[in-house]
Formats: sequence, C-alpha cells, structure tokens
Amino acid sequence: MKDDGKVPMVTSSFRDQESAAAYSGLISKGYATRDIHVMMSDDTRKRLGGKDVKLEKGNKAAEGAAGAATGGLVGALVGMGIPEDRAKIYEQDLKHGSIILGVRPKHEDDAEYFENEWRATGEHVYR
Repeated sequence: MKDDGKVPMVTSSFRDQESAAAYSGLISKGYATRDIHVMMSDDTRKRLGGKDVKLEKGNKAAEGAAGAATGGLVGALVGMGIPEDRAKIYEQDLKHGSIILGVRPKHEDDAEYFENEWRATGEHVYR
C-alpha cells in the first residue's frame, strides 16, 4: 500500500458467525457502515439467505466486487488498496464461502485493536 499518512487498512476473512461479531465490533467502536468494506460471493449471500442485515449494510461497492468475474476480483481488491498477493488469498477465501471485512482505522490504537481481535476469530488478517 502506498504511504499517504493514514493508518493502513485492516482486513480479514471470516466464516459466517465470526464476521457478524467482527462487524458489530467495528460499529461499537464508532465506525459507520460507510467506513466498513464487506465482500462475499453471491453464493455466500444466498446461503445466508439475506438474513444478516448487519452485513448487508456494508460498503456496497466492495460487496459488488465479490460478484465480479474471477479475473476482475483480484483487480477490484487491488484497487481497494490490498496488495496483489493478499488479494489472491482473499479471492480463494471468497470462493470457499468466507466473508471479507476491511476498515481503515481512525488511529493506530484502533488498528492494533482490530488486528488483535480479528486474529482470534478470523483468517488472513492483514494491516
């Protein structure tokens, strides 16, 4: 990621219930739905039955990228600021039913908090 003076984005992949808990943690720390990037495949969305409203309110642009053709997905993730090697890992996670969450923390303390919390419940946590 380029250094623009901001705290780097924190991202992780989660299985079903863990993603809802992580999302709730972001909201409880004062992050708005517009600050949170949520990605899942169309198959995962169907499997959830559209019932997980908390995740549905996430960043629609990021969600739309998950439904893109495989070749375009890595590019969409890279466009969000995720390095290509990580984007390829997340592409595989999405194909296997994971939900990807990302947030650009407001300050370093939040970044450290999210990274530590997500390591306990998520996979492939990056900052």
